[in-house]
Amino acid sequence: MQKFEFVLKNDKVKQYDRFALFIIIINFALFCFLLINAGEKKIRVASAIATVLIIIVLLIDYFLERIKNNIDAPYRFAGLYIAAFAWMQMDNWWAAVLCFVIAILYQLSRKPLAVTVDTEKIVYTSFPKKNITWGQLNNVILKDG
Repeated sequence: MQKFEFVLKNDKVKQYDRFALFIIIINFALFCFLLINAGEKKIRVASAIATVLIIIVLLIDYFLERIKNNIDAPYRFAGLYIAAFAWMQMDNWWAAVLCFVIAILYQLSRKPLAVTVDTEKIVYTSFPKKNITWGQLNNVILKDG
């Protein structure tokens, strides 16, 4: 028997994108606030750099999504990682770890869901990868194409 791979449609991608954009905008607002109100020069410089980079990333993402319809552009990932690195530069480790975790979860949620059917097992590429042997199943039905 051949090896078949089916890619499943992820209906929640728009929700994940909106959530990532919301997190980036919250970080942007916090960086703007710190840029204006921070007492230490190190925090002001890191906030200024992060603010400029996030504006650039969001503009590139906006234009590529609207003009070229390039949905899989990695610029929102970059925005989340920029925020994490900026928090690290400000020695705010809990916010940096939180941004890294959100970025990794966002990256995992954007990964295409695929099911591989083989003679020995069925592999579902989720996180973590699930291996289902044929002995665990009664039958498999492919519905709607």
